[in-house]
Amino acid sequence: MQKLLWGWGICAAALWAGPALAVNKCVDAQGKVSYTDGPCPAGARGNSVDLLPPPSREDQQEAVRRGQAWRDEARALDARQDAELAARRRAAEQAEAQEARQAARAAAQAQQDESLTPRYYYPVPVPVYPQRPVPQPPVVRKPEGPTPMGKVNGAGFKRQD
Repeated sequence: MQKLLWGWGICAAALWAGPALAVNKCVDAQGKVSYTDGPCPAGARGNSVDLLPPPSREDQQEAVRRGQAWRDEARALDARQDAELAARRRAAEQAEAQEARQAARAAAQAQQDESLTPRYYYPVPVPVYPQRPVPQPPVVRKPEGPTPMGKVNGAGFKRQD
């Protein structure tokens, strides 16, 4: 109840103070412009500035409604951005987990392959080419049987019997 009374009191004070506000534009000898709600200082010329009338009660309520709508839109935008950020983080975490699982599978497969690989090494196969036949001198055979000159020893001389 007290807050309500204070609120009404502030509104009433604002309404009573509204018409008493006046703004004067003062220009001094150096050409410097200043605005004041009191009279201009000595040596300065001034004139009254027309102020816009205060907004009506309906305009104030409309401004409050627009402000609330903007605030609601901003909150909805923040919530949507937070949800999108959370979704991107979840997707990144899932991708990292998938990569970790694939790396673990690859490491297990490599370890299994290594355990199945024999511990000894085979020699590298070397191509074997067939050898060419080496030319041999012709074989001279002794004729069998009697020679026309008679018996000949190994040196080609005739033996004396």
